[in-house]
Amino acid sequence: VVYTGPTGRMREHFASLGYNLPADTAAMADTVLDLVIRAPLSESSALVEGWRGSDVAAEDAGWMGRVQLEDALLHQQRAQALAGLKKYESSFGHQVAVLSRRRAAGLIRHPMLVTLHFLATGFMALGLGAIYWHTGRDTGGIQDRFGALFFMLLFLSLLSLSSLPVWRDEALLFMRERASGVYGTAAYFTAVVLWDVLPLRVLPPGLFSKLSYHMIGLRASPGSLGAHWLVLVVANITAAAANMSIGAAVGSVSLANMLGSLCVLISALFGGFLLSRSRMPRLVGWLADLSYVRYAFEALLIGEFAGATGFRFTGYLEPGTPPEQVPYVDVTGDEVLQTFGFRTDAWWSDVGALLLLMCAFLTSTFLLLRFRGRP
Repeated sequence: VVYTGPTGRMREHFASLGYNLPADTAAMADTVLDLVIRAPLSESSALVEGWRGSDVAAEDAGWMGRVQLEDALLHQQRAQALAGLKKYESSFGHQVAVLSRRRAAGLIRHPMLVTLHFLATGFMALGLGAIYWHTGRDTGGIQDRFGALFFMLLFLSLLSLSSLPVWRDEALLFMRERASGVYGTAAYFTAVVLWDVLPLRVLPPGLFSKLSYHMIGLRASPGSLGAHWLVLVVANITAAAANMSIGAAVGSVSLANMLGSLCVLISALFGGFLLSRSRMPRLVGWLADLSYVRYAFEALLIGEFAGATGFRFTGYLEPGTPPEQVPYVDVTGDEVLQTFGFRTDAWWSDVGALLLLMCAFLTSTFLLLRFRGRP
């Protein structure tokens, strides 16, 4: 730097160094620029040293110091002011309440999804109850109970695929409103999950249980229907949480649908009905540990068979054989479970595993939403 400062003192400064500049301001700048370009290294160094020791340089340094000090003070005051402000003007509870009202209004304006869930659930429950009407307690009846319980889980798992696009429908609106400080990710996540779980994951399993349970002739002991409904609800929420996580992670709708369907099918394959747990290869055994159908299916079977009596394994004879001529062996419900490789006292551990998977899926979904669109 050979000069910086007031233009009016530029001619005076260079005159003190032995240079005569024109009086015109524009010509003065061009002359200095031409001088610096054409000057040898020794002369350029002399110009730099002459500027550093000048009164104009000292005044300019003082002015820059004052500017930097004022800027630092302004930055400190701004930081203190921002620290005193709340990140959001409204509380978390108020944010959830407002977002919940908006979600509820959306369901009321567009009730087709909820309506189809209930219509499909009612139709399938009545159809399943008619197919397995008052199933027996012999070998065929035991197989029918296994099949009916597995079909309930499979149907509700497929129904949970409707959770795949739940984040995509309002993705742009969510990112804009969050960036504007209207609400936080946690409030939005809570409201959306709440209004997906209550109308679509809690009530339909209750309707399914209410319509089909007694039609099939499942266990009539006290509390058995409530336990049955609870397992279906937890399994349905877990399946929906898995699909929410896939929908939040995958950008393509078609890819998300494919991955969600594969997730349901793989979970059903390793659920213990289509593939015996005792014959499961070790190479893929870890997939069974991640199958929510496995834990839910075993919990439903325990609720149906554990501690129960009056079942029998019957031999095979030609159709039309009188019932009294069919050989049989009386067995308990615990023996039925053990015969097919299921535990008899794992109801709580199965429900706990479902809750653990549910929390893992919901946590991953929240983290994906939390950092979506962030640098």
